[in-house]
Amino acid sequence: MSEQDTLHYEDDFALWVEAQVKLLRDRDFERLDVINIMDELDGLAGNLCRELENRMVILLQHLLNCRTLPAQIDRSWPAVIRRERREMAMLLEQSPSLRLTLPEVVAYAYPHAVIEAADDTGFVSDRFPAECPWTVEEILGEA
Repeated sequence: MSEQDTLHYEDDFALWVEAQVKLLRDRDFERLDVINIMDELDGLAGNLCRELENRMVILLQHLLNCRTLPAQIDRSWPAVIRRERREMAMLLEQSPSLRLTLPEVVAYAYPHAVIEAADDTGFVSDRFPAECPWTVEEILGEA
């Protein structure tokens, strides 16, 4: 019995991954830990979606900050906007299918961004537009 046969997912994740990759390369499909591989792949997809949502909240928050206080723009806000746009562009380049989810991501992220922007600016959330005032292209800096 080899180490791969006795290695459990919970024991050492990195070693488990290496073992699964070796089994795949060797085309030894019978010994693959299919259930945990499926769980990990499903988790990866979820992580990508959560990363996109989190970045969208931050991006919208800083766009709202700049829109609400244009004369008092914190020097970091434009830098954060550039960074988040760049990171989102890279994420969308690596996983183009995520682009299809952007309208839903904006709908999810906008109310959270309003709360964050209200905290940043000291304004009540009613001061911000009830609906996102930008298109997806404008948010991403593509318009």
